[in-house]
Amino acid sequence: MHSPLPRRPLPTRLRFDQLEQRVVPYATSGNAWVNPQLVTLSFVPDGTILGANAQGNITSGLFARLNSHPGWTTATWQHQIMAAAQA
Repeated sequence: MHSPLPRRPLPTRLRFDQLEQRVVPYATSGNAWVNPQLVTLSFVPDGTILGANAQGNITSGLFARLNSHPGWTTATWQHQIMAAAQA
C-alpha cells in the first residue's frame, strides 16, 4: 500500500476590498490649503519616538540618514525640503 498523493493548496484568488469613503479638507478645497499660513513642518531629532510596533518603539533617524550622503549637510537637505514645501 502506498501513501496518497499530497494535496495541492487551492490557488489564491485576488480581490479588491472596498474602502470607506474618505473626504479630507484638502480635497474639498480644490486642492489648496484653506489657511496656508497655518501649515508647519519640523525636523524632529534622531531618536524621537514616532510610534510603536510588535518589535518596540519606532524612532526617527532622519538626520543620520540624510547626513550620511556625501556632500549633504543638515543645512543643505533642510533647505531643499523647505523649498519643496513652499512650492
